[in-house]
Amino acid sequence: MAYESLARFFSKNHSDNRYVALDNEAHRRLTGDSAFRTGIMLEHGELFFTVPSDLTVLTERILRIERKVSHLWRDLPTIAQRSYIFGLAMNEIVSTNEMEGVHSTRKQIEDALKSVAAQEPSREYRRFREFASLYMGLTEQDLKFPQTPKDIRAIYDKVAAGELEKAVRPDGELFRKGGVDVVSAGQRILHRGVVPEFAIQNMLAAMIAMVAGDSIPPLFSALLSHFVFEYVHPFYDGNGRTGRYLLALYLTRPLSLPTVFSLSHTIADNKRSYYRAFAELEEPTNRSEATIPLIRMMKLLNQAQDYVLDDLETKFAVMHYSESVVSSIEGLSDGARSILKIIAHIELFTTFESESIHTIAHYAQLSSITARKYTKELEAAGYVKSASRRPLMLSLSDEARARIGIPMSSG
Repeated sequence: MAYESLARFFSKNHSDNRYVALDNEAHRRLTGDSAFRTGIMLEHGELFFTVPSDLTVLTERILRIERKVSHLWRDLPTIAQRSYIFGLAMNEIVSTNEMEGVHSTRKQIEDALKSVAAQEPSREYRRFREFASLYMGLTEQDLKFPQTPKDIRAIYDKVAAGELEKAVRPDGELFRKGGVDVVSAGQRILHRGVVPEFAIQNMLAAMIAMVAGDSIPPLFSALLSHFVFEYVHPFYDGNGRTGRYLLALYLTRPLSLPTVFSLSHTIADNKRSYYRAFAELEEPTNRSEATIPLIRMMKLLNQAQDYVLDDLETKFAVMHYSESVVSSIEGLSDGARSILKIIAHIELFTTFESESIHTIAHYAQLSSITARKYTKELEAAGYVKSASRRPLMLSLSDEARARIGIPMSSG
């Protein structure tokens, strides 16, 4: 039997004392052995959740699939990992921008990501560069999580860099001083953010402490933090993008990068279910129980995993086939074959149209001069073509793609 929300429990009771029955049931769940309490007070009670069989089975499935994803990920060549993360990061940023009505093209995000990777803070790619740097920072080994509300403001400044009109910029010490409403397309008020600013700071501090503690499993505390952040709504604008970045950051503790980087795209494809989770949490008769909203978010996470696992397995098979074909090509030097494999890895695992000679040389462990010599050999043989000469950007030719089995449209 599926777990029943408190709102559903209440709606089935038509007696005169149904509010008393609701309060008793809410108290029973809140104080039960399977309950996890956060100590964070929302409008209708303390934020908490229980672990019914539905959530247990879903958690086990997520962790099982995560082992498969992690295994595939560890076995990928470094250049394939790098290329795949770039492609996923681009999808992630584009998706979260679209959800917030921020216009960005894939080319703009690609340029920003490449600018970050090359450590070239040029004016040409300044827009979205700070946001891109946050997501690429998730690949670092020693990630730093927010320690204070001030750290969250610093993250927000990077997320919203250059995107906010003066009227919606934070006007308080760290966050907003005034109130803010979340409204529907029909201008119906769906939620009112926390006020005043000291309450915002206190709730965000409690959220940070909840995630940093060990009383709630990291997978659950990461998802709960997302509910808290969006409930607080600390800024006039840009909460959605900031909140989804923080969610990705916190999910790096229990999950692999491919799964983390796929979640916003999955959320964008399932916006109704995503927003419904927030609506369920704020339903007064649910008494701030997050069990059903958690299950809903876990299902989205599982869906993101299913996509990543299927995609990685498919690309893995193509990679092995293309490597065997390249190894058997006659008339090419060993160095040229090595370069061809690297370019094939890049194009199979990312959505970028071309790659620089400097990146190719780096992953081939060659100097740029030596790598250029081999790419000239490949160009003469018809395997690669140049997208530009200054800087030199290379990609597979259509003939090479067909011969070594790289799909015409990857990613």
